[in-house]
Amino acid sequence: MGLLSTPKRKVGCAALVGAAVVLVQVWLLSTPNPGVYRRFSVCSLCGLNRSTVDYQVPATRWTLSSSREDTESPYSAAYLQANGPPHEHDFVLVSSRGNGVYCGLGEGRPLRGAADQPERAELLGFVLGYEDDPELQRVYAEKLLVIPSAPALTPESRKPLEGQTRPSVLGPLDKEIAQFGFEADVDGQVIAFDHGLKAFLDARARRQTQ
Repeated sequence: MGLLSTPKRKVGCAALVGAAVVLVQVWLLSTPNPGVYRRFSVCSLCGLNRSTVDYQVPATRWTLSSSREDTESPYSAAYLQANGPPHEHDFVLVSSRGNGVYCGLGEGRPLRGAADQPERAELLGFVLGYEDDPELQRVYAEKLLVIPSAPALTPESRKPLEGQTRPSVLGPLDKEIAQFGFEADVDGQVIAFDHGLKAFLDARARRQTQ
């Protein structure tokens, strides 16, 4: 009985393999560019956009070759024009599709949206032109991308308030960065608003070493 069942099992396995091959062939024929996997990313510091195309073995993540293209966003263009400090790009995935992935979403989607806002880019250019400390410039560039809203840059907000030396737009901006960029408590937000982002960061560093 066992000897008679062996050929049947072989026939059954061959049929399954054949069916799988047919299904794969149908999928390959019905899917345009089945081995092409596209990724869209954004730099978390300067907002530069990157599009990457991976040419892969269909239905696998085995990449045979890749190509990429970088394009400026309003934010990265402002960063470049204002001579923002040199840095290594930190690209965060925005979305991906292809080779079995229909709509992959990444953590970079909010950053991409922020980098596309002209008013946020204009504010970045103004801040980088005012602040000459490279480390502080980095903090402004990175955190201005993640705060939910940025204060409006107007002719009045470019000027300092009476009795102050820094532009009035920096008060609410520094408070927003302290609150949403560093999850500061109320005292920290007050320091940032009244005395600036550097004063807040210095106070934060002192508390962490105590």
